Amino acid sequence: TLAAITRPAEDTRWWRDHAHALPAAHLDYLVTETVASAILAYAPAQIPELLHTTDYARAVTTADPSIPPDAEDATVAATRARQHAALHDRRTALTVIIGEAALHQNVGGTQVLRAQLRHLAGLGTRYPQVTIRILPFAAGAHAAGSSGSFSILQFSHAPALGLVHVAGPAGGTCLDAPATVA
Repeated sequence: TLAAITRPAEDTRWWRDHAHALPAAHLDYLVTETVASAILAYAPAQIPELLHTTDYARAVTTADPSIPPDAEDATVAATRARQHAALHDRRTALTVIIGEAALHQNVGGTQVLRAQLRHLAGLGTRYPQVTIRILPFAAGAHAAGSSGSFSILQFSHAPALGLVHVAGPAGGTCLDAPATVA
C-alpha cells in the first residue's frame, strides 16, 4: 500500500536532504506525509512538529535522549524543512486537535512557550488550510482518551487508501490495513 500511496510524489527533496538527521523508523511516515492531501492529527501532550517554532523544536530536540547533541541543529533543520514542504509548498490541509496540557507544558521556558502559542494563534492567517482545535481539560472522557499522539493521512489520488501513524519513541508505527485505518 505504501508504494501505491507514494508513487505520485512530485518532490521528496526535503527529506532526502535531511535523511541523516531523521530516525530511519520514521522515514516511511515522512515520505508518505509528503504526498498526503490531508493530515488529521491528535496531540494530547505536545504541540505537533508541523506547528513548532524553531525554538520550540530545539527545546524538544534537546530533551530527546535519542538525539546526540551534535545532531540537534540538523534535526531542527529537518523539522523546519518538513513544515515548509507540508504547509508552504504543498499547502497540505492540516487539522490538529491539541490537548490543553500541551499548551501548559513549559517546553523551552516561558519565552519559548509564549512565542509558540503566539505562532499557533497566527497560523490560520498565514496558512488558511490549517485548523487548530483545543481539547480542554473540561471535556472529560473522549474517544481518543486512551491514545497517545497519532495522525491520519489521506490521499486525494488514492481516496480508498489511508494511513494512521501512531507516534512512539522510535519513530512510531504506521498502520495501513483498511479496517485499522477506518
